[in-house]
Amino acid sequence: MTKIVKPENWVYRRTIERGNVWGVELPPKLWQIQYRGYNGLELLSLSMPRTLWFITTINKTVADCYIVAIKTPFLIKRMKTRVYYLPLPNVDDNFCLCAGDDFKYPNKDSEPEGKMIDRFIRFVISESVWNDDLNTYDDSLIELGFEDIYGWAQKSKGAKGKYLYSKIFSLTSDKQFSSHTVKELLENIA
Repeated sequence: MTKIVKPENWVYRRTIERGNVWGVELPPKLWQIQYRGYNGLELLSLSMPRTLWFITTINKTVADCYIVAIKTPFLIKRMKTRVYYLPLPNVDDNFCLCAGDDFKYPNKDSEPEGKMIDRFIRFVISESVWNDDLNTYDDSLIELGFEDIYGWAQKSKGAKGKYLYSKIFSLTSDKQFSSHTVKELLENIA
């Protein structure tokens, strides 16, 4: 039997037909992202709350990725944990990362799936180019008190993840931010 190599910070795994759904949790942190906006390609620092990533692999290739914010560390026994929309460009209303119709993130030379997931998350955060193709997140940013993603970057200076963390979770009465649980999200994933 092949040993399963888990990703760093993994919190969940479910086997599906021809693949897996992996759950990875990242602590609050300042993300450095490449963003193509009205000023061209720029490097922005964004204060991030605790995030939970659910990544679907099929035939050892990343097929889908869902990114949500959570208030506290995730425990598998707490499937009713509320998930919150993370107002990032390229994340749709269903929490799914939009990377284009033909996007596939291949495994390198029989690399263990867990290592591929780690590489994929690093790629998404710091190497991929975020843009406004979806443009579904602007209203959410405005509700958080940012004019746009540049306002978020400005407020993130020196915040180390804490500023956005408190802003997102102060909006718990807004359905867009708190109407789903981990269980409900997972029921919609493959």
